[in-house]
Amino acid sequence: KYYQTYQKEGLGTQFFRIRKRLINTAITAFISLFIVSKCQTRGVVKNFRQMAWFWLHAIDDLWYDILEEMSVMIKHIELAELESKKGLIIDVREVYEYAAYHMPEAINIPAGVLLENPTQYLDKDKTYYIICAHAVRSEKVCNILVRQGYDTVNVLSGMSCYL
Repeated sequence: KYYQTYQKEGLGTQFFRIRKRLINTAITAFISLFIVSKCQTRGVVKNFRQMAWFWLHAIDDLWYDILEEMSVMIKHIELAELESKKGLIIDVREVYEYAAYHMPEAINIPAGVLLENPTQYLDKDKTYYIICAHAVRSEKVCNILVRQGYDTVNVLSGMSCYL
């Protein structure tokens, strides 16, 4: 579902472009190392390790570039600080999780439902505090919503610390 949301927002193209860059670099590295290893067995190339380290660092640098390009600055807040803040608290857990226990002031909109049509539930002029069980889903939801222009704050540690 998250990928479909990325695709709707045009982020699928960015994902495939980055994936293509990573695959091309890996293929180039593999071919280069293969050629160098064949030359090394014939005594032509003596610095095989140096070439291998070069390509490993090139792929590593590319990976960090990809992570930096894909990441968005998400605001975070601790659960204890949440009481002093003004804004709507949205619990993105599933309905059955929410029914088990929840904050009285939080409203439940499951992550899949919220991401399917955020304009139905959110206003870009308001601040929303997104919470889930352990702050994993809420971080993903915040990441997607921030890219769409919403002001969201991820509640760290989630509902697991609320009990």
